[in-house]
Amino acid sequence: MIHIDKFGPAAQTTQQRAHSLNQLVALTASQRTRIPTHVRNLYRRYIVGELSWQEVCELRDAPSALPSFAHFMISPTSSWQAAGVYR
Repeated sequence: MIHIDKFGPAAQTTQQRAHSLNQLVALTASQRTRIPTHVRNLYRRYIVGELSWQEVCELRDAPSALPSFAHFMISPTSSWQAAGVYR
């Protein structure tokens, strides 16, 4: 078997990566934590060998992976003006 540097010694094959990830998912399930869809997609890409675990962690933790709060922003010229706070 050829050693691929981007994967650890226990994650060289698709089956090994799937097994490692299944253990992680089982731990997460026991803590009753839901895995977001975008993270599950990263996990799938890891299993097939597109991403290293380091890349999965970086993409999972990247600010762009977080939900956008832009739809919660209130325009100061609308509601604040109506309340007389912003002129």
